[in-house]
Amino acid sequence: MTNYLNFLNNDTVSVDEKRIAKWQVYGFPLSFYYKNPDFTDFLFESRLLSQMKITKINELRPVKDDLKMMVEGHWMKGHEILKQFEIREDPTHHETFIFRKKTNQVYTYVDTNQGLIPFHPYHEGLKTPISLISPEDYLKFLKNAHKFVRENEQDLSKKDKIKKNQTRTCILQIVTSRLNEETPHYFLTKNAYHLIDCKHNWLRLIEPASIGAKVYGISYGWETRPHKSLEIVKGRFFSIDPWEYRASKKIVTSIAISVEELKKLKAFLKKYVNHQTPTGFNILGQNCTFAVKVWVKKAIGIHIPTEISFTQLIKKIMPDIFNDLIRQMNKIMNSFIQIIKAKWLKKIWNKINKKLKTLQQAAIALSLTLLSFLLGATTRFKQQEFLLFSPQNQTFQTLFTKKYLYQLQQHQYHLPFVIENWQKQQASTVTYHKNHRGFNSIST
Repeated sequence: MTNYLNFLNNDTVSVDEKRIAKWQVYGFPLSFYYKNPDFTDFLFESRLLSQMKITKINELRPVKDDLKMMVEGHWMKGHEILKQFEIREDPTHHETFIFRKKTNQVYTYVDTNQGLIPFHPYHEGLKTPISLISPEDYLKFLKNAHKFVRENEQDLSKKDKIKKNQTRTCILQIVTSRLNEETPHYFLTKNAYHLIDCKHNWLRLIEPASIGAKVYGISYGWETRPHKSLEIVKGRFFSIDPWEYRASKKIVTSIAISVEELKKLKAFLKKYVNHQTPTGFNILGQNCTFAVKVWVKKAIGIHIPTEISFTQLIKKIMPDIFNDLIRQMNKIMNSFIQIIKAKWLKKIWNKINKKLKTLQQAAIALSLTLLSFLLGATTRFKQQEFLLFSPQNQTFQTLFTKKYLYQLQQHQYHLPFVIENWQKQQASTVTYHKNHRGFNSIST
């Protein structure tokens, strides 16, 4: 994977060579690439290839001097697709989509065996599934989901756990994406690199096979990218999360839930997705991770840890050399105290340590106060507060306030790698690699 990424990032490699490499990585025969050059261009420019690569059936079929592709369940030739569809910007979202010229509808290639269908990733909500799975796969996923044990059921007997799971025929999936774990982290700590590389969280909901084994997606992100880390911008909801296409690795935790819990979760999510009042997005607080936490806790009562304190975050971000230096200083001083057996010196050292920590926090707090104006802490975007659903607009709480200025340990950030650490402890967590087809995989 690293060699392939290096190849794509190499400035000396031509655009055509890079496209051919992508074409073959996506699994299409090289001979197809030259069948209809205009259609090939359309597949790349529209990001259709990226959409197709994560579906179970991403077939292109040759036909004379052309290719054909599935559109709304029927095969359509490339030259006909070019006549009926166009790539243009959606003025509302400032992004390019595939539009059907006749109907002006946005189309997306989804994993429902229908190919390209009317589907706007920002407007669809939970109306249309993003994938269909076979009854056999559904049973595999459900069996895996039954391995998850809820906090309040930890002490139950195996027999009682099985009994509880009998009514849980739906599946909730918590997904975390990673971009490229193979990149070296240089002087950063391992945890700091994990923080940087761990990108996003979202949910998938799977219905029982008896009603079609449909998979729905829901996630939360920004409408316009925040330019400052503390800035609050408008948020928006996605039906197919963009990281379904981008991620090199997806960590998936499956939880078996009942039909009633699924209905409750869907109703709770629709309340947000269908509401006209915008929600606030903040990259460290009210983000995709916070959304997953709130949705799951409020709707079905399952707690997912997502928080990390300011001081814990600093420790993880600090380069290894600094952490090692602090550990060595404490080790040397403690050894010296033990040798001379001076309790009074230990008391003095503890007081010095305490003062140093207080001064360190005060210095950081003061620096953050000065930097907050540059980082956007004073930015106010009056809109719906995410945690407390209300039709009235509210002002989102800024991260740094006078009240907690010198109490940095009070600041809690919601970050994807915290969820990932929790996922690794769950028996129902599996890893979904980039080269696997379909939205789900039980390969590790």
